[in-house]
Amino acid sequence: MSRIDELTERAAAHLAGRPVTVKWQDPPSATAVGQAVKTPAGDLVIYIGNLESVNSRFKVYLHEIAHCRKDHDWIPVSTDHKREPASIRRTQAERDTWRKHPRELRAQSLEEQWLQYAEHNAYKYWRVGRSEMECKLLALLDWRE
Repeated sequence: MSRIDELTERAAAHLAGRPVTVKWQDPPSATAVGQAVKTPAGDLVIYIGNLESVNSRFKVYLHEIAHCRKDHDWIPVSTDHKREPASIRRTQAERDTWRKHPRELRAQSLEEQWLQYAEHNAYKYWRVGRSEMECKLLALLDWRE
């Protein structure tokens, strides 16, 4: 496991308040760019799709961790890591409505709070050879509610 992968898992567990496995692959739901899943064994897994920018992926990462922290209702999905034909499909209007759901708004609020904290405090961890992402993850390990 690389240092950045280890920090990603540690920061996710710290922010969620429990262990979270992070998978950098397409989520089980066909139209999702990120998804938090609770397995039948009760383990939390977040999937982050391959988005264009690192910043977009980081925001989705934080958003899905927020769902884990808030212990939102879990949508049953297949655990075989394949996108199912019957997975969640939404029109643009349905996606717009989904984004206004109180659960999504709460996750969005926490995502924005964490993002602002990481961006504001990353400078404390700047060292030669560390990436901006590594500094943000280290900053998030200091976050307290």
